[in-house]
Amino acid sequence: MLPMKMIDEASYQGNEWTPARLQAAGIQIVAVKATEGIGYLNPFYAAQVTAARVAKCAVMHYHVAHPANPSDKEFDYFESHALAGPGDLIMVDCEPQIFTLPPAVQSAWLENFTRFISSKWPGVSPVIYATGILISDGSTESVRDRLPLFLAVPGADPANPPAPPQPWLLSFLQYGEAAGTDQDAAYFGSLAQLQKLAIPLPAPRPPVPPMPPTPPPVTAPQADDALVVLAAAAPAGDRAAQGAAALLRQFIDQHS
Repeated sequence: MLPMKMIDEASYQGNEWTPARLQAAGIQIVAVKATEGIGYLNPFYAAQVTAARVAKCAVMHYHVAHPANPSDKEFDYFESHALAGPGDLIMVDCEPQIFTLPPAVQSAWLENFTRFISSKWPGVSPVIYATGILISDGSTESVRDRLPLFLAVPGADPANPPAPPQPWLLSFLQYGEAAGTDQDAAYFGSLAQLQKLAIPLPAPRPPVPPMPPTPPPVTAPQADDALVVLAAAAPAGDRAAQGAAALLRQFIDQHS
């Protein structure tokens, strides 16, 4: 299975990746940095998300985590700026130069932060971006059994990706850089399989049943109809019945 082509963008890339360029490069997934900590918003975030959507790429919104901040405050900041919607993915970027607290503290922080994500967007599986250091020291211990891994291994061969420590399953790989943009790979057979990690799409609406045909209007019998019925009901030669029909006709003519 060939990996899916992917890039990740931040403010460094600006508006370089236009929809036409993404399509020409065969990019299928774009990870876009939204926020960092509790005070940084990527100034190109909205434009980069829009370009990826126009190019029909899957969009992954990511937050660069700072576990020295309270996890709820940091999530509130990310959530207030995130443009994520149905079909999009969410990623937590764990950088070793920022994750400098005791591993157990960082692991607990990551557990809380990802639970906030799952509460805000039920059904999504937050992706964890990490290097081997943060995996081996236990900083990601709390989420390794339940969340997909985005492993950063510069110089790795995307066709033969390294196996992460058990029980992690490798979902994404950052393996290099080209023209100032990180090059990534995603290990899914199709976008439909990738969507299993995303914010769920709304359930399709049930079809509207067809309206029943309108019955023809019922008209009240007219006077002439009554006469026809009365005359038809009179036995042949029954002068009394025929006389009654004649009298009814005369009465109707006088009062119409």
